[in-house]
Amino acid sequence: MRLHAEAESLKVAIRRREWEEGAKRALGPRSGASAVADALAAAEGAGTVGTPLHARLLEHTKEKAAWERRAAEVKPMLET
Repeated sequence: MRLHAEAESLKVAIRRREWEEGAKRALGPRSGASAVADALAAAEGAGTVGTPLHARLLEHTKEKAAWERRAAEVKPMLET
């Protein structure tokens, strides 16, 4: 039983580490909104909801949405 618990613990740690690596890449300058959305969607399965990195992903999503709203407001002014 103990070996089984250790194996499960290792699997959880691996899933979390893989999620963290992907989430950090998603926050990088070369990734798009879909990478962030994918990382957010995978957070629950990795057990990372509520972590600081998860919070950064949520904040990034909010900032991007605000920027896109502002760009949509300014665009008509630039076209005239």
